[in-house]
Amino acid sequence: MQDPDQSRGTQLGTIKISDEVIDASGVYERYFMQDNVRYHHILDPRTGYPSQNGLKSLTIMSPNATDADALSTGVFLMGIEEGMKYLESLPEGVEAFFITDDNKIYATAGIKERMNLTDPTYSFAE
Repeated sequence: MQDPDQSRGTQLGTIKISDEVIDASGVYERYFMQDNVRYHHILDPRTGYPSQNGLKSLTIMSPNATDADALSTGVFLMGIEEGMKYLESLPEGVEAFFITDDNKIYATAGIKERMNLTDPTYSFAE
């Protein structure tokens, strides 16, 4: 699992997968800073500006790559509360975890036990 605050390849933990794909969307690779504001590439269609919902990253695990790709951006834009409700309404087999600006991890029920955090900067939200 990529650490969104570090260079590419720096992990915050590991996750077990089997016959699944992983797709992530986040604000940490394609962005620029201006006046202490991060302008990233995930645009909120309601405002036309980069999403500002407290998320650094969302990772989707799915048996289907096309679904995972579409869900990673769409659910990212929903934010944690609405995104979790939506994910829980999907058929079995789609799991996700969100990483917030304060380094908390919110995970769907079927993924948390498969994750092993190795960076003490991050913790699971209660």
